[in-house]
Amino acid sequence: MHPGANRCIVPSPNPNLSRNVKKTFTQFHFKTLPGPPSLFNTHPQPRHHRRPKSASPLALLSAGWHIPAVASSSMPLVHRTLCTVACLASAALLLIAVPPFTQQWTPWVSLTPLIAVLSSRNLATGSRPTRRAFLLGWITGTLYFSASVYWLRELGPLFQSPALHALPLLLGAYLGLFHGLWAAWFHQALNPNSHSFTSGPKNLLLISGGAAAWCALEWIRGWLLTGFGWNALGAPLAHDQVLAQITELTGAHGLSFLAAWVNLAAVTVVNRLRADFGPRFTAKIRWEFTSTVLLVALVFSFGIRCLFQKDPTSVPLHIASLQQNVPQTAKFDPESERSILNELHQMMDLVGTMSPPPDLVLWPEGSTPAGLLSCREMVEFGQTQFAKTPASFLIGTLETLDTDLLKSSRPETSLLERIIQAADTTPSSFRSRNSALLVADKGSTIQAYRKQHLVPFGEFLPFRDIAPAFLHNLIPGDIQAGSEERVLELTSPAIKLGVRICFEDTLEAKTTSPARKGAQILINLTNDAWFGPTAAPEQHLLNARLRAIETRLPLVRCSNTGATCTITPKGNLERALASHENGIDFRIVQVPVSPKPTFFVRHGNWFPKSACLYALAVLLLLRKTGRPPEASTPKPLPR
Repeated sequence: MHPGANRCIVPSPNPNLSRNVKKTFTQFHFKTLPGPPSLFNTHPQPRHHRRPKSASPLALLSAGWHIPAVASSSMPLVHRTLCTVACLASAALLLIAVPPFTQQWTPWVSLTPLIAVLSSRNLATGSRPTRRAFLLGWITGTLYFSASVYWLRELGPLFQSPALHALPLLLGAYLGLFHGLWAAWFHQALNPNSHSFTSGPKNLLLISGGAAAWCALEWIRGWLLTGFGWNALGAPLAHDQVLAQITELTGAHGLSFLAAWVNLAAVTVVNRLRADFGPRFTAKIRWEFTSTVLLVALVFSFGIRCLFQKDPTSVPLHIASLQQNVPQTAKFDPESERSILNELHQMMDLVGTMSPPPDLVLWPEGSTPAGLLSCREMVEFGQTQFAKTPASFLIGTLETLDTDLLKSSRPETSLLERIIQAADTTPSSFRSRNSALLVADKGSTIQAYRKQHLVPFGEFLPFRDIAPAFLHNLIPGDIQAGSEERVLELTSPAIKLGVRICFEDTLEAKTTSPARKGAQILINLTNDAWFGPTAAPEQHLLNARLRAIETRLPLVRCSNTGATCTITPKGNLERALASHENGIDFRIVQVPVSPKPTFFVRHGNWFPKSACLYALAVLLLLRKTGRPPEASTPKPLPR
């Protein structure tokens, strides 16, 4: 046999091709290379130049063996279509997990369509694949958030501003950036050209690092530019009372980490099974699947253990929460002020007839048309209501004067006289505050908690000095934020209250701070009437529900339009009134006498901070180990 009979034609790199790339076809340059080292060829081949089993040109091209040509800069039409479908599918699955749909199973699979296209090698073809991955994630996030916060459009007719109808899309486009950053991270860590899903350790690094990156970005979204951590991936898992117990250790971000892990594992396991399919298919242990099952089982067993633990010693607290259900348009109408006060007067008449009488009466945020201490009429109205029951009152209202000055050395001094004195001594620099006033002994003592985390473009205008003039008309003045953390003290019974206003109960950092100061119960006063008869109150409840488990303190919510309810320290929801319904919710809440701070209360957001460092380390490691070997020039054939 002739020595050259075993030689074959294979494609080899041509350095001049990159200069003259044509989009319509792929160009190759061929030359002869030595065959296998057996028989007549005694020269061993470099590993990356070894010949595949079939030497036919069709087999070589289909295997992608040393094809030097640059692919088309645009993805194939089929793959572009699959990317579009994947973005729509992931956005839809994320959307139906939150109210008004509340499908509790979707967080486990909502990211799988997006991850599947990010794992495709077709995405790596052409130029700037990381940018395309970012765009896929950004489109998914924009679609999801724009649709889930649709209720922001209600601000348009409320303020008679057509521009506010675009607020859901603008906010969705900003929040979608975090999904895009995660998709870019995943593509960089995966490197589809070199990751074959056959290595169990690498797959585990990809899964754990991807879940950590998702957790870290959600945490950053919760505080960057004042923060909006609404509708996180793990938020719907609050309905699963067993799995939700892990938030005592990790906070709500632990549930997002768990859900992201399962999504990543689902796609990785399928790719691993495809790569391993062969005679030894059943001989391998796939640690990606095993570790996922073990992780979920560990979280589940921890939740079962927590639910069966004995409750700490507690004292009963009788609470009456008023849900007025007053539309925000009525609060803006001066002619509706009298009807709002009359309805509040009738509800307090019912509270006065309750047996046993309540220890604490809650009025929601913005319960009165004007500040409770803003004028003589409102003060007299308040004194009339305070006399109907011996209970203390926690009232959400606008604080127009410094209530810290409402003190007098003369016990016989009336509330009105002390208000007049306080108004005269309040400094001119004092601006209105969104406050919760704890009124005890029929107005003789008043304590105030001032809201610290204000709503941008609602309670203050960011960068007012350089903002456009039309925004000044929408937000004529800024409310001043509270400067200190205060725990209000109830005297009968002696209980410390950790009060939060509006959406502060959705921020884990704002509920752990009163718990560290010794609060025995969390109370939220809110008004979601700004967004009309939409799903906003139910989404607010969903995002606040985990605060009770994180702190192991009962959370009592009093809202104008809902959801007025009580959440026990183990996450059980106790509720009698539906959203957008008028009524009084009377409950006996068991308040722990000496609550022990949880691990999350003591250490705060240690989990997402650690996830940031871990995700960065995994990215660097996978990028280092995933680099393809440098091509070496084959030795010339002997003549």
